[in-house]
Amino acid sequence: MFIIDEEKLKLYLEGIARGFEKNPFEVLLTILFIILFVTFFILITVIYQKRKQKKKKAAAKSLFEKILKKNNISEADMSVIDLLVPYFPKGPEYINELLTDQALFNKSAKPLLENGTLTPAVVSLLRKRLGLIHEKNIVTFKSTGDLSKGILLVLFFKGGEYRGRIECIKEDGLEILASAPVVTGNEIDIQFSRSSGVYRFHSSVMEKTGNLIKISHSESVERIQNREFFRASVRIPAGIKTKENPGQIYTTLITEISGSGALVKNPGNRFHKGEEIILDFSLPDEKRIIVSSRIVEEFPDLAKMSIAFIELKESVQDVIVRFALHVK
Repeated sequence: MFIIDEEKLKLYLEGIARGFEKNPFEVLLTILFIILFVTFFILITVIYQKRKQKKKKAAAKSLFEKILKKNNISEADMSVIDLLVPYFPKGPEYINELLTDQALFNKSAKPLLENGTLTPAVVSLLRKRLGLIHEKNIVTFKSTGDLSKGILLVLFFKGGEYRGRIECIKEDGLEILASAPVVTGNEIDIQFSRSSGVYRFHSSVMEKTGNLIKISHSESVERIQNREFFRASVRIPAGIKTKENPGQIYTTLITEISGSGALVKNPGNRFHKGEEIILDFSLPDEKRIIVSSRIVEEFPDLAKMSIAFIELKESVQDVIVRFALHVK
């Protein structure tokens, strides 16, 4: 263990200071030495980083070319990729991720879709050829090219709602089975539900043979808000109680339901607009749902009331919405 003699240290430092006072040249040399040392350190760091970045760029380019070869990308597809590269949101040292990361691919394609340089069908086809369509890995759907066969849909056309399902994913569109009064050229809105939420997109009818309808791809699939949730006609037994008197339960019937609320029988018209109640019910093959609700409208003549769900977890909301969409 070292013991520092403060007196000797003080005398030593004073000696150095006096030396600098007598020899200003030494001070200059010291400063120059420090500057040179720092400059050398910075230079070495910059050189190292540049070499590292160069290696990453080379590795990314090599991987990029391997992915192209693996997926047998044609010259036509390559011309599309060349258009995407300038819009790639990350540096060239990550360029391989353009072909492997669906979110980055979508970001690169978005401005080209918006200005009309690329069509949804072209982007969807390239995404498929690159193997980027893996629904289980998708957090938020952006393209109809992400969808898969068998997904249930709701078609909205001229005020009507028609149920259907995806029969086949084509390179230039989707084939869906639905009893909808549409013809070639009609514009339609379509809604579907997945575990990550409820989505809507706009499309147009390309062909129709019987109930088999072919629609164009869309690169503008959007997750919809609560107020837009599809409302289904149902007959679900339920119970109503209040926070003030939780022991008193009134039997009722849910006649319509969505992810944001329901239309419910009002037992004896005893409940009124603005009141808060607790609705207790179960969906087929689902666990019991107990949700706080607010009465937003009364229909005394029908002995019904419209309620809005409050304090509802998103996971439970998605369960209700999926159920509403799939009710026959």
